[in-house]
Amino acid sequence: RGDEMRRWVTGHLPAIFIVGLIFAGSLGLISAGGNSSPGEAALQNKINLLDGRWSDPAIWNDGKVPISRDAVTINKATQVVYDLFSEAEIAELNVEGTLTFSRDVSTNLDVGDVFVRPEGYLEIGTESQPIPAGVQATLRFVNSTDGEHSLNVMGEAQIHGQPLGYVYTTLKQDADRGSVVLNLQDRVDWKPGDHIVITSTTQDPLQSEEAYIAKVTGRAITLDTPLKYHHDGREPAQAQVALLTRNVVITSKNPQFRGHTRFLEGAKGSISYAEFSHLGARGELGKYPIHFHMAGETIRGSYVKGASIWDSGNRFITVHSTQYVSLSYNIGYNAVGHGFFFEIGDEVYVTMDHNLGILVTRGDILVSDRYASIFWVQNAHNSVTNNIAVSSKHGDGFQFAIPAGRKEIAAMGGNVEIRKLPLLKFEGNETHSNKKFGVKVSNLYTPPFDMSDFAGSKVWRNGQRGLSMNGNRTKVSGSTIFGNGDINVFVYGDGNVFEDTKIMGELEFARAQDQMVYPVTPRGIVLLKGKNNTISRVRLEGHESFGGVMGSDISLGQDHNMPVTALVSNTVMASSRPIVFGYPLHVESILEVRNYQGNSGDDFILVRMDVTSPMDCEGGNTDMSFLARKCPVIEHVSIIGEPR
Repeated sequence: RGDEMRRWVTGHLPAIFIVGLIFAGSLGLISAGGNSSPGEAALQNKINLLDGRWSDPAIWNDGKVPISRDAVTINKATQVVYDLFSEAEIAELNVEGTLTFSRDVSTNLDVGDVFVRPEGYLEIGTESQPIPAGVQATLRFVNSTDGEHSLNVMGEAQIHGQPLGYVYTTLKQDADRGSVVLNLQDRVDWKPGDHIVITSTTQDPLQSEEAYIAKVTGRAITLDTPLKYHHDGREPAQAQVALLTRNVVITSKNPQFRGHTRFLEGAKGSISYAEFSHLGARGELGKYPIHFHMAGETIRGSYVKGASIWDSGNRFITVHSTQYVSLSYNIGYNAVGHGFFFEIGDEVYVTMDHNLGILVTRGDILVSDRYASIFWVQNAHNSVTNNIAVSSKHGDGFQFAIPAGRKEIAAMGGNVEIRKLPLLKFEGNETHSNKKFGVKVSNLYTPPFDMSDFAGSKVWRNGQRGLSMNGNRTKVSGSTIFGNGDINVFVYGDGNVFEDTKIMGELEFARAQDQMVYPVTPRGIVLLKGKNNTISRVRLEGHESFGGVMGSDISLGQDHNMPVTALVSNTVMASSRPIVFGYPLHVESILEVRNYQGNSGDDFILVRMDVTSPMDCEGGNTDMSFLARKCPVIEHVSIIGEPR
């Protein structure tokens, strides 16, 4: 009877297995996975029992390779190599062991949610052994609604494509509208068929444009279609040319419904030379192409390098309550809302170096997204170096929007007032062709005996202002600023310093090219409000009246409540009208000029015409003293001394 029972059980194993599945499903012991619809029969959770290749039926618990709507678990203490180019839509993937994408064959994995559990390890190339050239690894999220599915890293994820010599370069020569050839500054290792973007060089942010490469010959690349716009290629106004194509791709199977990624607290890992396209849920908080989400200091040492993030429905890279992460040589192109985004203001000791952001458009998650910036930073205590911000359609290139109040930041030893943290580093950055401002600084109150230095900046042809500085004790040094809307530099605050900088209405050689005229900036430096500001060793030139705005190198604005006081020393003012005092409404507004290098070498001060002065002052030339009284400087009675 025992032999008969064994024969019966063996002959009816499939039926027993199905009955068991139904019974287990009714008890909730088996999950059908994220993509199952209500009323559908529960599916087996595929679990690998052995190490091996995903394509090998022998490693799976039911002897079959996973198919669409299966939920898959990579078992603890096992290693699986993903080696398929498959369009089977896996409902959910849990990585509790190790899942490695093949370096030998091109792969494609279509999936709903991916969870890299705390003990799990996902590898799509490593830093030392990336997915090699000639092999492509692709992960595509399968969504039925926007933002439905994502990659969630709680363990470790390494995502590394083939390194590139250059992810972006600049034009070496002008590229005219209708041309199909770009002459580049550098010899690039790009290929025919690669996807590129060329940045605008006018005040119009929408003149950045995409193209595909037809041929590469030395430093020249031939495009598959003619350029729609002229792009300048001579220093210091050169268009950037950026590569969007990578051989590791994280994307959405249907771009209408987008996935996203998250690195969570406790996560480890890094990303290099990977492409993140058609990601980011539009209008949904927290669903971004690359997102460091409340990881604190646990992700210290992690980085994103050489990635391209394009056609994003929601930002490029978001750093949220995370410290000590590094972002370098990344390309962001065409996102809704702020691009490189520091979310709440407790993000410190983050390094952003050599990133290029191109084209962001109006979003609706935050009020500020209506005027989205390429780089949006809410804490100055970070390192921002050698980055480039181009083509914000409605807003600014770089914006430091420092919130009020205090925040608990463990990396800084506790509760700190954000607005009083000095700028850690802002050096060598470039911003052009944005709708509003190149760099906008709001509410940066650098503590006494410290200085926040915006050094070595290149700010040009932004639609309204170049630099807009609202704060105390900020310094702009070693910079080049030209051709920005109506004002090159706007100052609102106390103790700010401008030195060793060139500020121009426009480049002489660039007034007319390709049947277009570059308008001059009428006003160089506008001092709206603030005491003890200093302009030293600056050259101002080419500021002429334009569009009904009176041109001048330096002008004082109008404010009812606070005086404007400034010292100008060792400065060249070469425009036809060097200074416009305006009519500041505060009686104590004063401009002192020492070692003026213009039409006169005499030192002098300018005060309001209706102010009685202890000195014998004259009315002066209206080019120098519009509505002001011009007085000689006498050392022992100098009104404002030498603010430093």
